[in-house]
Amino acid sequence: MSKVMVLTSLNVDYTIKTTKIPEIGETVVASDLIENFGGKGANQLLGIHRLGVDTIAFGKVGKDALGEKYLHHLQGQGINTTYISQGPEKTGLAFIVVDEAGQNNICILPGANGSIDQTDLDNIRDKIADVDIIVSQLEVPIAITNTIFSIAKKLNKITVLNPAPFKASYKMLLKNTDILVPNESEFISMTNLPNKQLSQEDILQLSPQILNEGPSYLIVTMGGAGVLVTSPEDQRFISAKKVAAIDTTAAGDSFIGGLVSQLVTTKEAMPTFEQVVHAAEFGNKVAALTVQKNGAQDSLPTLKEVTNYWLDK
Repeated sequence: MSKVMVLTSLNVDYTIKTTKIPEIGETVVASDLIENFGGKGANQLLGIHRLGVDTIAFGKVGKDALGEKYLHHLQGQGINTTYISQGPEKTGLAFIVVDEAGQNNICILPGANGSIDQTDLDNIRDKIADVDIIVSQLEVPIAITNTIFSIAKKLNKITVLNPAPFKASYKMLLKNTDILVPNESEFISMTNLPNKQLSQEDILQLSPQILNEGPSYLIVTMGGAGVLVTSPEDQRFISAKKVAAIDTTAAGDSFIGGLVSQLVTTKEAMPTFEQVVHAAEFGNKVAALTVQKNGAQDSLPTLKEVTNYWLDK
């Protein structure tokens, strides 16, 4: 069976619901506070897992009540937690503000996520040969991701990077990244664009400078507008599915889950452009279901739910 390894950041999310996201210096009254399990890596892991793909989780939580609670949660979801270690640092936390339109902003406290070290890496090293795709974001140490991606490429594995939360040091990963998946904000940071409404023309003009650094494909998610897939030879815009969004917290993570769940079926050393487009279209469908529910992991759909929802649409 095809397998995906996810470099798994694990946070406990505290989501605050408000009518609007406060401006700097502004105080607003919240209507609800919700505790959920999250972390971009864990969301991506469960997103892929629920779509029927065999997964390996690699990460770290604290030796605290939240860490134990998180491990039990993952085990209850059918995730093997063998390669999720526990350390003295606190389990990671995320504080999320969601407005009535479903838009959000997020502040994370990395905690144990930032303490994944060489010992943890040595425990997972031999498993890299057993998987087809490696997925990471930037909530785990970049040096660890760089080492794993480097090993993966020597073994002809496919690497997928979500450069979030954005860090300028992400560039060290590009030479070993096959598929790069930023959102609008991350693309703006990557290309030093002024903070503006990003257009397809902006992406098409600036994508070569990123693709020249190593990736075979650049997939920019543009929220409610859609997704733009580019390669050195081709480009394709995919319109977003029109749904009533309630909470967009896990939209990007669920998109990556859908994308990777399809890429792993290609059985090729590197998918073709059309295969990547097909995978991105499926990712769009998954994300459209996700944003219609509250929470991060609670909103991630199963393959059956995705299939049934879009059957007659």
